[in-house]
This record gives sequence, structure tokens and C-alpha cells, in this order.
Amino acid sequence: MSKKIGVIYGRVSSEDQDYTRQVEELTKWAVALDIEVSKVFAEKISGSRTEAKERPQYMEMLRYIEENSIKHILCHEVSRLGRNNKEVVDFFESTVANKICLYIKKDNLITLDEHGKKTSIATLTINILSALGEMEAEQLSTRIQSGKLSAAKQGGDFNGKIYGYDSVDKRPQVNEVQAENVRTIFNMLAKGIGSRSIAAHLNANVGDKKWTPAAVHSIARNSFFKGERKYKDIIIPVPSIVSSELWQKANDSIDSKKQYAGNNTVNVNLLQGLIKCKKCGSTMHQVVNPSQRANLYKCSNGCKTQINRPWLYFVVRQHVEEYAKASKDADKRKQLQTDKELKQAEIVVLKADIEKVKKRLSALLDVYLDGDISKENYHEKKDSLESQINAINTKIFDYEGFIRSVDNTLSSDISHFSTDEEVFKSELASILEHVLVWEGMVEIQIKGWFKFLFRKRNGAEIGWMIRNGEFRL
Repeated sequence: MSKKIGVIYGRVSSEDQDYTRQVEELTKWAVALDIEVSKVFAEKISGSRTEAKERPQYMEMLRYIEENSIKHILCHEVSRLGRNNKEVVDFFESTVANKICLYIKKDNLITLDEHGKKTSIATLTINILSALGEMEAEQLSTRIQSGKLSAAKQGGDFNGKIYGYDSVDKRPQVNEVQAENVRTIFNMLAKGIGSRSIAAHLNANVGDKKWTPAAVHSIARNSFFKGERKYKDIIIPVPSIVSSELWQKANDSIDSKKQYAGNNTVNVNLLQGLIKCKKCGSTMHQVVNPSQRANLYKCSNGCKTQINRPWLYFVVRQHVEEYAKASKDADKRKQLQTDKELKQAEIVVLKADIEKVKKRLSALLDVYLDGDISKENYHEKKDSLESQINAINTKIFDYEGFIRSVDNTLSSDISHFSTDEEVFKSELASILEHVLVWEGMVEIQIKGWFKFLFRKRNGAEIGWMIRNGEFRL
């Protein structure tokens, strides 16, 4: 009986993997099969991205087995022959027609029997495995990079042109410096602050680019920031900067403003983003329409909560003036400094917590890439961890706002607030936590200060106050 002569074909799908292990295992298997290996063909290239004719070692193997009448080919797994179903099956049929036996180590599969006939189980297995390989290539060939698999592309590489992200190995990676500005945008929008005011805030405090209302609006509408990259009809998961809940809240705020866009709104909205309906938690919008004698704040969610705008401005000014006076008290200033230092210490702890969660995210990705958890389980855990990060970032944002408010208070020599409405609006934004309105009551919360609770006046009472000169419309 003549000795069986064969070749080994090995291929790895990324540059940092070594084919040595494949070759060693196949060489041992050849000995067990009594096959003498005359040559080893191995290349480092992705079969899912490269046709057979573009793989030099593969083409060299085909030439070699034809010229030397080789009848045995050993390969680690069917996907090593290429993950295109037609290509693999065509190669399989070609080897059968030429009485060449394939040995697939991973599946312990031999394609020809001792009489050189194609085995039925081999036919079935090859077709199933190659079909699965094609599906896997479509779903994962561009998903993982940096030595495991390629990153998710599905429609093209990430070009890094989205603010808040850098392109690392053609994959989106959060730029933490820019991400803080993105979170600021979404947090301010969620509080009902308009794009124009947000752009002005960023231009005054950030300065890394020229901010316009259109730029703010463009970021707000982009689902990329909540972790959804849209390509045609496909949604591809990407690292998120804000939670889905915050993204939706910001967009709901934008949409709700359109409801009142046709109104003849006049005067400065002093409480923009600060006033909310306590009944449903929605932002309240300013509605000023002289022809309908409307001058009020109205719940954007359609419930009946509303309040007379001029009267509310009157009482807000009263209480912040009291605050300005009281903030000069030495004991209160000392307490504010203590509260500020506590918040600073908490921010340090919270940032450390974020780093811990990020490490857990990284470890989770490794576990997923190693195939130890399912795709569904991975995304469930990933979403949970990213929600934790977003929740922590929101808390940090609030604490930093409190610290800025305390700094403003401690450094300010204001005894009375400005009578210029635009200036007064800016002053209110820096010190007010919120204004809540519900049936019969109003609450004004100053950051790091007292909470003022008082009864809402009805139309008759406001008319009486006007007639007595307590305030003017």
C-alpha cells in the first residue's frame, strides 16, 4: 500500500494570532492518520474579507496539490477555507471530483471513505458548517478588532467626525472631555433650557468650538449619543454618552416647545428650564398672547397646571432678594463652604466608581468575545453598566452645579439682583434648583439654600394686589 502524502493549510484571521498551534495540532493528527506532510501552507489574512484568489498561500496550495498529485489536505476547520458558502462548497466538490480527501480537525471530519467515495455525513456537515460560517462572517467579520475579531462596521468605518467621539482602530471611542459637554447639552435640554441659551452657555464656558443653536439641536437629535448608530435600516450598538432615558427626555423637551412655537411669545422667559409641573414632572412653558389675554406658565404635558407669569416673577424676585441678603451671613457662608467640600469629596468617589464600572465593561466585552456569554446576555449587562455610568455622571453634573452655585454665592457681592431681564435670567439660572407648581402651591428651591413654599394666588387676589400697588403686570 502506497504511503499517503498530504499538505496542511492553516490560516488565522488577525495579525496578532499565531498559526503555530494549528500547524502543530494538524501535524500530530497527520501522524495518527498515517499521512506524511510534504508541505505546510499558512497565511495571516481574513477569509471572510478576502476571496480565495486573493490569498497567496491558498492559491499556492492549489497549484502544489495539482502539480504533485496530492490527495490529502488537512485543515483545522472549514472556515479556514473561507467563509463564503459558495466558495467553500465549490472547493469541497472540486476535491471530491479529483479524489482529494479533506480532513477537518475541529469536527473530526473526513470527506472521502476508504473507496474514495464522498460520505453522506461529510456532505451534510460541510454544507451546514459553511452556511453557518457565512452567517457568522456577515454578523461578526467586522465586529471585533485589536486581535480578536473586527469591530462592527456594517456599512463603513467610523470616521470620527461625531463630536464626543474619537476613532480608534476605526471604532468609535468616547472622548471624555467632549463627552462632558454633550452631557451638559442633554441635561440642560432635559430641564427645558433652549438651544440658544445652551449655545451661549457653551461659548462662554467651554470655547472648544463655535457653538450655535443648530449645533446643539443636531447633537440632541442624534441617536448615536444614546448608543445607537443608524445605518440605513440597521441599528448598530456603539458606546453611549447619555442614557436612553435622558436622550428621550431632552428630545421630548424639544418637541414640547414646538407646541407653543406659534404663540406670540414676548418678553424674556426668566424661568426657562427651571419651572416644572409637580403633578406630572413635565416642564412648564411660557405662554404670552396679548390678544387672548394669556400671560402665564402652562404645563407642557397637557394637564391643567398653570400659573400667572407676572405674579410668579414678582414672588421669585422677592425670595431671591431675601437670599442675596441672607447669603452674607457669616455662619451660613461657613456652612456653604463645608457643603461644597463634601460635594467635592463625593465627586472624587463617584469618578472612581465610574472607572470601576468601565473596567467591568471592558471585562464583560472580553468575556463576550471569548464566547462565554450570549449576545443577548452581553447587551443586557452592558446596558445595565452603561446606565450606572450615566446615572453617576448625572449625579456628578448636579454636584458640580451645586459647587458652581456655592462659588457664585461666596464670591458674589450682589445685594440686589439686576433689573435687566436677560441679566436677571442668567442670575436665576445660576442659583435656582427649581420652581415647582401644582394645585394651589408653589415651591422655590435655591441651590444649597432654603426651600420656599407658599400658596398660589388666584385671579381675584392678583387683581387686588395690582390695585393696591403691590406689583405691576
